[in-house]
Amino acid sequence: MIVAILLSVHLLADFLFQSSAVLERKRQERKFLFLHCFIYFIVFEIIFFILFQCEKAFLLGLIISILHFLINFIKNKLEKLYYLLLNV
Repeated sequence: MIVAILLSVHLLADFLFQSSAVLERKRQERKFLFLHCFIYFIVFEIIFFILFQCEKAFLLGLIISILHFLINFIKNKLEKLYYLLLNV
């Protein structure tokens, strides 16, 4: 049940609440990646407080958002490296 909730919230935050402009610009500019992760954090916080009503919701949302930032950051770096290697 919790996995389904997390997956649903992830899909909402990553696709429904992310504009195509932020999607493209978060690959080039770190401030847009921060904006994306902040939106991600807000969506998780709202859902966590509604569903779980616990004091650990803030910490859980923060951890998930930081991990999401790190994954996107590393993915962006690897994509740039991959394209550089292909064009050499």
